[in-house]
Amino acid sequence: MFNLILFEPEIPPNTGNIIRLCANTDSRLHLIKPYAFNLSSKNLRRAGLDYIDLTNVVEHDSIHDCFTTLYKTRFFAVTTKATSLYTNFSYQKNDSFIFGPETRGLPHEILNSDKVDKKIRIPMVKNNRSLNLSSVTEQRELKKNGILFKKNSSQSLKKTNVIIDFTRPNCTSEILKLATRLKKKVIIGTTGFNKKQQA
Repeated sequence: MFNLILFEPEIPPNTGNIIRLCANTDSRLHLIKPYAFNLSSKNLRRAGLDYIDLTNVVEHDSIHDCFTTLYKTRFFAVTTKATSLYTNFSYQKNDSFIFGPETRGLPHEILNSDKVDKKIRIPMVKNNRSLNLSSVTEQRELKKNGILFKKNSSQSLKKTNVIIDFTRPNCTSEILKLATRLKKKVIIGTTGFNKKQQA
């Protein structure tokens, strides 16, 4: 189990998507107040489906409270300001990953805190500003579970028995083509599909 820590999250659907991710990867979600919504937000619940009741969500009044609660774990601050890629490290059970608010990122007091063991980043095209928060957390979980989808996805997928797909419909069609060619089974989540596409 990992701990995903969202510091003052701002966008309900992003948090909802991460709730669903945590429920399906047996990870614990920590929310650091204040945030710009409450857990009964319709947008949050729509994105999280019914997983919000299945996810271990812990609310903290401050990041210091969170540090105290998780004092036995290692803390990784995920930031575009880091020099080390997240793929450079080996991770352990109960490691904690801190993500900043969508429009601001993590503040200096967290990045420079002696509680933070490492600062890590996800590679992006030069001069691009940021990645979507829920996409970032998903990529972290994909690596944890042994698959990181890149240009050489077919090589990675050869090592798996079943592909579980929760991507958008247009991506799903490409994954199905690849899975058919590799003779792999596919489990498809229907989130984002209309009734015609599900049929």
